[in-house]
Amino acid sequence: MKNVFFSLIIFTCTLNAYGHDYFFGFAETEYNDFSHRFESTLIFTLHDLEDAMSKDGFLLTDLETLNVDNPEIQILTNYINQHFILILGSNKTDFKILGLEKHLDGRILIYMQSQEIPFENEISCRFDAIMNFQSAQMNKITYYHRDSTITAEFQSNERFKTLNIAN
Repeated sequence: MKNVFFSLIIFTCTLNAYGHDYFFGFAETEYNDFSHRFESTLIFTLHDLEDAMSKDGFLLTDLETLNVDNPEIQILTNYINQHFILILGSNKTDFKILGLEKHLDGRILIYMQSQEIPFENEISCRFDAIMNFQSAQMNKITYYHRDSTITAEFQSNERFKTLNIAN
C-alpha cells in the first residue's frame, strides 16, 4: 500500500511539474517603412512548440539547442511560415529567422524579418501555430503602426483575422 501511495504522489508531482493549463503564443510585429519589411517576434512555450512541430512532421534534433547557424533552422522557418502568415493585397510574407532566445522559464522568442513587401492598409493574418495539436491554444498578435497599436486574438475555431490600419 505504501508503494501505491508513493507512486501516486510521484505521478501527481510529475504532472504538476511538466503540465500547464494554459497555452498561449504571442506575436509582436511592425512594418519598417525604411526597409519595407515586417519585423516580428514570436513567443511560445518551447516544449509546446517542439511537440506541435514533431506531431506535424517538422522534426528537429533539439529545439532547445537550435541556433540560426544550424541548418535545421530551416525546419523551424518552414513551420513558422505555414502557421504565421501576413497577407497584404496579393503579397504573402515569407519570414527569415534572425535569432532565437530561450529563457529558463521555458519560453522561446523567435526574431524574424520578412522579405520586402509593399505596405497595404489591410493585413490578413493567420496565426495558428500549435493549434493543430493543442485545441486550448490561443495566439495573440500585437501590430505596431507608427503611433497606434492593433491587437487580435486567435483560437482554434478562429485562425484568421483582418487588421485594418489607419494612416
